[in-house]
Amino acid sequence: MAYNAAAAYAYAHRWAYSRNPRYTSYSNTANGDGTNFVSQCLYAGCGVMNTTSFSGWYYFSRSAVSRSWYDAEALHTFLVTNNGVGPYGYDGSMEQAQPGDVIQLCYYGNTFTTSLLVVANRPDILVAGHDYDTDYRHLDDLYYQKRRLIRITGAKGYAGYYPGGDGGVIYLPPGQPSRPIRPNPPNRPGQPSRPQIPGDLIPLTPTLPVLPDYQTPMPFAEDEE
Repeated sequence: MAYNAAAAYAYAHRWAYSRNPRYTSYSNTANGDGTNFVSQCLYAGCGVMNTTSFSGWYYFSRSAVSRSWYDAEALHTFLVTNNGVGPYGYDGSMEQAQPGDVIQLCYYGNTFTTSLLVVANRPDILVAGHDYDTDYRHLDDLYYQKRRLIRITGAKGYAGYYPGGDGGVIYLPPGQPSRPIRPNPPNRPGQPSRPQIPGDLIPLTPTLPVLPDYQTPMPFAEDEE
């Protein structure tokens, strides 16, 4: 399954200076919104989340979200070690940067704390990001102590279907025979007819896997009464 870098940076352009209401903003938290924004971009480019407990990468709500979705170090670990569903990549050099890749910055010490999406690489690397909302920004114009590139090389999906990123629909892979139209239950007298849903365009309602109590993501401190 290919990673659609163009869809990832198109999403970055669309939401660089605003917030998608489908997602919580982390701008007022210690992590900031940069990695949350980049995760949204990656999801737009691959369309699948990894719901594995602890080591996965997913967002369903503010209280049902993996740390790798909004924390730079955790996202790095997920991307460079992921052998399951979702995007994956490796630590590359800046000379390898391509649109759709991820750059992370460290401001002091050894901890990387924010993420940016590469939107152009010629003649210079240009990035989009949140917190200091920016698009087509020269990487060298930003202040940082260290930087690293995560070269995104692909994504793995589930067998038999392709969840369509931010669109929330499932498309069958090319060449797959179309599924028959699912008949709707009969309407009550006087109700308008409901449209049929073609089998190759099925609304996707993601569900969070049921986790034992000790694995359930904890709410943020500011969410607690």
